Amino acid sequence: MARYVTILVGVFLGLGALAITVTLPPRATVDADEIRLGKVAVITEAGDDQERLSQVVLGMSPVPGQSRTLTPEMIRVRLRQFGFNPDAITLDCPPSILITRLTTAVKGDMFVEIAREWLRQRLAPAAEEKLELTPTRAMLDMQVLVGELTWDCAPAGLEVGSLRHVMLTVLVDGKPAWRGVLSFRLSRYAEVLVARAAIPRKVELSELSVAKEWRDITMVTGVPLRNPAEVAGKRAVNSLAKGAVLTGANTESVPLVKRNDLVHVRATCGSFVVIAVAVALEDGLAGAVIRVRNPDSHQEYSARIVGAGMLELVL
Repeated sequence: MARYVTILVGVFLGLGALAITVTLPPRATVDADEIRLGKVAVITEAGDDQERLSQVVLGMSPVPGQSRTLTPEMIRVRLRQFGFNPDAITLDCPPSILITRLTTAVKGDMFVEIAREWLRQRLAPAAEEKLELTPTRAMLDMQVLVGELTWDCAPAGLEVGSLRHVMLTVLVDGKPAWRGVLSFRLSRYAEVLVARAAIPRKVELSELSVAKEWRDITMVTGVPLRNPAEVAGKRAVNSLAKGAVLTGANTESVPLVKRNDLVHVRATCGSFVVIAVAVALEDGLAGAVIRVRNPDSHQEYSARIVGAGMLELVL
């Protein structure tokens, strides 16, 4: 059976001495930041000094999951610091008293879900998108202090590739109890246009050359195309493999004028208009200035595209 310690303290208050009995168990649990004598001991015969003796601070409480050891000598020092005379103390106690902190277990999965939901709201996916946030590691259950549990989330680290990081701070009664970084791998899924078959470079697209599929677009470069009507008037910038996601980066508008096309170049001088035939030396969209060549003299000059096959001389 555990042996309890009985401390007899002679306290002289001016009106006489009172025999105060302080009994401590070999083990005690506290629920505050400080270890107060009244929380770990039974104090009797203290009279009017009962409350003052109860408030003697024996030390700081241990953090959750750890313990702290008190010795009779440490108790004597504290009594002296709080105005009591330790010389009259007779200790009959174990050599140490183990102090632990009152805690409660919290599932690690709960904190993962808190960080995941905060991150999901921050990412604000579009209505037609689906997000998956997969934690990079499991979070262990933890012991936290008993009290009102709240939390705070903030961005952490750099966004590298698909990785996203959340700094989670757990608070008990408004005081930080735990802080750590939770990392997630982000996957964005959306129904986008993909190539039905391999598409050669510079080949014009049509609705028949694409299909709609749900794909992970997290690492896709450019804005994915979603509506088959978007490919009208577009072509592949470079060769596209079968199943490639079509985006604004790997497609471009079909030029009004293509290299080696025969075009008409209009030159205006006052009320006179001269139209000549030329060969386009490069592709171009409406408004673009391209180089053309006279097929007879082989002279090259610049002209601005104003319509399909029609250019205007640039002086």
